Amino acid sequence: MLRTELTRRAIRGRRLHLIHVSDRGQATIAPFLPDSAIHHRVDNPVAVERGPPAEMRDGARIAFIGRLTREKGADLVAQAAREADLPALFIGDGPLAAEVRGIAPQAELAGWLEAGEVRAMLGGEISAVVAPSRWYETGPLTVYEAAAVGVPALVSNRAGAAEKVRDGETGLVVEPAVADLAAALRRLADPQAARRLGRAAYDRYWSAPLTPARHAARLQDVYEAMLSTAGA
Repeated sequence: MLRTELTRRAIRGRRLHLIHVSDRGQATIAPFLPDSAIHHRVDNPVAVERGPPAEMRDGARIAFIGRLTREKGADLVAQAAREADLPALFIGDGPLAAEVRGIAPQAELAGWLEAGEVRAMLGGEISAVVAPSRWYETGPLTVYEAAAVGVPALVSNRAGAAEKVRDGETGLVVEPAVADLAAALRRLADPQAARRLGRAAYDRYWSAPLTPARHAARLQDVYEAMLSTAGA
């Protein structure tokens, strides 16, 4: 409450500028803000150097990367993998770890890994990443990092990451429900389909890469816009 009141005092009489990392984030919060607010879109940066697109091996697994929580849909991935009779890899940890093990005993729970280890697995041991958030999310970076190396993503239509995925072209966008996820996982189990989607994701990502330099330039544009309206 104190932070909210201090924020109100700081911006009283000034134009409020907000930075959003996804259209979903802006659309969610905009109705609760004054009409005078100025909105800016700045994508999160992705620190991945360009290399050749991933060569997917037969038998590579789908992977959930992140905290094992209900809002992020870790249990949905476990149930969908069991229903589709497919192996799954969970990279991360969280309160649902034991539940995930119980739902899908065949799945591997690797715990938290270094970013470099995860990137080395993409396209080799990992054929697709799954981000089936139940709650609105601005945009998991994992989805963007996967696209940068040529790995497709299966994402929830409630997440901002869905804006970066063309359904059926660079990945798959579904409702965060077990039946929908299981059907999508079966599609991604086909190595040729995964390679086709992954290559399209790679080409699209590198047509406008989310590099740190591009991110910094966009932030500079935003700050200049803020300064130009400071007296307004």
